[in-house]
Amino acid sequence: MKDLTEYLQKAKERAKHGSIDFDIASEEECLEAVSKYGVKIKYIDNPSEAVCLAAVKENGISIEHINIPSEAVKLEAVKNNGYSINRIENPSEKLKIEAVKETANAIMHIKNPSEEVQLAAVRQNENCIRYIENPCEKAIIEAIRQDKGIIQYIDINKLSEDTKGILVLLL
Repeated sequence: MKDLTEYLQKAKERAKHGSIDFDIASEEECLEAVSKYGVKIKYIDNPSEAVCLAAVKENGISIEHINIPSEAVKLEAVKNNGYSINRIENPSEKLKIEAVKETANAIMHIKNPSEEVQLAAVRQNENCIRYIENPCEKAIIEAIRQDKGIIQYIDINKLSEDTKGILVLLL
């Protein structure tokens, strides 16, 4: 009786994710499945690097279902979807930059972004300056250079006199 229940439970799970029994699926079947629906990687125990890469290329957010992603998998994830940065533990500077290049507003998921990350983000979309807790002066200048209306989001009292002078020239 236990075997029948187990069998039916597995059949029920297979039905949820496209009738593939990932316990016995070949590498090619796994690759095909995640290439169409990246999140199916969550049903694969110990996926290969190739399967992980295929999953995040299809859907960057799929990285949340990969136990210990390689740096290459992390990079592909953020290139596919910048917001996947918030599903990566201790992302490198390179990953942060790639994430904001793909989606500037991904900066809202980056704690204490460096000057380089801030600049990469505002160069993509000046409005993302609003999501940076303490924007550096170079990022502020770059954002206002692109759109003078950004000044409304800037705490002018925190700026140096030199930066205030530059902003006067820009405005």
